[in-house]
Amino acid sequence: MLHAARVVLVVCLACVVEAAREPAFLGVTMSAWANELRVGEQSFPFGVRIDSVTPQTAAAKAGLRAGDIIVEVDGRRFDCKPGEAVARLGEAIRAHQVGDTMKLTVLRDSLIQSVAGEAIPGPSAWEAVEKRIAGLAPGEHVDFRAEKQRELLTVTAALGPRPVALGCRTRVIPPNDQILPAPAPADPTQRLVEALVTEVGAADDYHAQRAMLAQLVARRDALCPLRTACVMREPFTLPALSRDLAKSPGTIDAMLRHAAAWLDQPAAENSTEPLRVGLSPEQHARQIEGVLREAHEAWQRALAKLSAEERALVAETIPLLSDEFRDDVMIQRDPDRQRFAKVLRLVGLAARVDRGELIRAARSLARLLDAKYLAGLRADLAGHGAGVFLTQDTGFGKIVFAGTGDTWHRQAAAVIVDLGGDDFYTGATQQPLSLIIDLAGDDEYAATFAQAQAAGRLGVAILYDEAGDDRYRARRWGQGAAAVGVGILWDHAGNDSYRAGDYAQAAALCGVGLLIDDEGDDRYDAERCGQGFALPGGFAALIDRAGEDHYYCKGRDLGSYGTPGIFAGWGQGCAAGLRGVASGGVALLLDEAGVDVYEAGNFSQGGGYYFGWGTLVDRSGNDRYLGSRYAQAFAAHQAIGYLEDDAGNDIYRTTRDVGQSCSWDQTVTFLIDRAGDDSYSAGGFALGAAAHNGIAVFLDGGGLDRYLKNGGRARASGNDYHGGTSLSLILDLGGDEDLYSGSPAANNRIRHTQEHGFFADLPTTLPEALTRFQDWLER
Repeated sequence: MLHAARVVLVVCLACVVEAAREPAFLGVTMSAWANELRVGEQSFPFGVRIDSVTPQTAAAKAGLRAGDIIVEVDGRRFDCKPGEAVARLGEAIRAHQVGDTMKLTVLRDSLIQSVAGEAIPGPSAWEAVEKRIAGLAPGEHVDFRAEKQRELLTVTAALGPRPVALGCRTRVIPPNDQILPAPAPADPTQRLVEALVTEVGAADDYHAQRAMLAQLVARRDALCPLRTACVMREPFTLPALSRDLAKSPGTIDAMLRHAAAWLDQPAAENSTEPLRVGLSPEQHARQIEGVLREAHEAWQRALAKLSAEERALVAETIPLLSDEFRDDVMIQRDPDRQRFAKVLRLVGLAARVDRGELIRAARSLARLLDAKYLAGLRADLAGHGAGVFLTQDTGFGKIVFAGTGDTWHRQAAAVIVDLGGDDFYTGATQQPLSLIIDLAGDDEYAATFAQAQAAGRLGVAILYDEAGDDRYRARRWGQGAAAVGVGILWDHAGNDSYRAGDYAQAAALCGVGLLIDDEGDDRYDAERCGQGFALPGGFAALIDRAGEDHYYCKGRDLGSYGTPGIFAGWGQGCAAGLRGVASGGVALLLDEAGVDVYEAGNFSQGGGYYFGWGTLVDRSGNDRYLGSRYAQAFAAHQAIGYLEDDAGNDIYRTTRDVGQSCSWDQTVTFLIDRAGDDSYSAGGFALGAAAHNGIAVFLDGGGLDRYLKNGGRARASGNDYHGGTSLSLILDLGGDEDLYSGSPAANNRIRHTQEHGFFADLPTTLPEALTRFQDWLER
């Protein structure tokens, strides 16, 4: 018999939140097993398969393993249909309190292996076989034996509370009034929701659900943004806070201070002394060296808590985390336990880095991008011919000045200033500090390696291109990307093309990743994890201020659901945590003008995963949103998703019918389209759909709209993970001729479904609806 002190369930199972007790958890993820199971003389019709066991929980200490199949709970078999077994196990857990014990009967298949009669532990003996073979002489042989055994075990486990994080320390989250400088206003839809839940007798369910969400953020890991807790406590503040997120200050310094605020970091003031112009090239180089020194001092303070050995470990583990998240977003299931252990160590070390000082270092370098200084620098360096005309060594790397010819920059440097020409940049990013300033020309930036083109890894990297139709080509962690650092790509003008692999085009892990394009019709292509993508501790923002743009984030990896032709995306305003390890960061894709197209794979276009907060905001134009599964204001597992389109006749489409404000498992989502004759094509779990205690709000503010797969119903169902209810609101305001698939009588109606969904098509404004909603409510 295997015993355990505490067992915690990270994902699938929980109990109803009550003020008197903390929810109990069992530390595994699982799925239904529908086939008959036999061991010896006993048989079981079906069971629940354990898919993963979270490390450092009592489930692991008890000896539970991935692949185990639970066939009895407290001596009782599952009295239900096979597909309902997971829900029944959840109900059994919810009947207990933290500290109670549960007895689980588990069927386990094991592989007994030996080489030359010697037992070989572990999942496979092939490495031992290969070693023996390598040492054989010609004519020798080695015997290998493998035997599959099946046994029935009884595991006694004491249920524990929800784990907060494995990767870094936890903290008590302060009240909202201590987090925000001023209270965030609630969206007006809150008043309508509260009137409706009261009218239909669902107020107690609504308040219980709100209490459950608030309890999630009583304690969180040190990387969880405090504003995330604010929304979990007050879900209807999400629109106001997302609009604050999308304010988009006009200077790099202001944008960095904005990012610092969202990462709960102080914005310490740097030197305010203006940079001098009217200097010789050598004098400019000495002045720039002084700026580098100021930035380097801030960088040293940022990493002061890490030894040189720990810094090296962080650098070498970033690629491992990148691969691990690519292989399976639920990284705790990683079969490579050594890799997983290193990633846990990386998260813990990254949490000790002072991100405020990293931002301060970036703000120091950004002083060199002041418009007046750049104009003077251009004038002072003019007339020196083509190519490189000054190279100066400093303690922080080289400073390089080049003229107006077509220059090939192959070597890394701390600072490169290029006055013009169609230049070619192929050098690696200087670490820890890098600044490239290109003032003219149709340039190409090409990297056949990772960490390039404004890639801040354990440091700061900035790339500023002032003019020209430029081409950017990167692989991984590039084009305004930060992995425990700050990375900023700022392109001021031109019709530009951005292409990258993954973790690119504004991506961040424990730092700030920015891609800002001020003008032009631009094309953005990323294979996944890009175009505003934030991992724990990260603030990532892609901001395009003008032009007709095309965003594409998919095309390489099969989506995690295994559907042929459906790719993974994880981009376009997507923030993801490492489930059970550390909360996600904050991600933004903001397009301020133009007719735009957004195409992406699964988990994209304004959404979050595991305490991540993802936002997509489009200010104008007749736009097209083309998603797959979990798209267009989505959230899964204690996360936040937001999409807002301010104007235009827009088209929203999802391939797999999951999106357009869909809230799954204790999450909050809003999709707000303010105006225009819009078209929505999504069914199934879409259009303000909520499950497992989610809150989903879908609001169309006007126009004659078409709902191609919705017949006038809201979906709020499936609450077996935690008990309780969800909240779904579909609200179409203004216009009384909207088209609903198969339901011509859906206009001018309010309908309520259980657990609790509200559909409301109203020929009026929201203030008037608050006074007259009983007129349209179907009884």
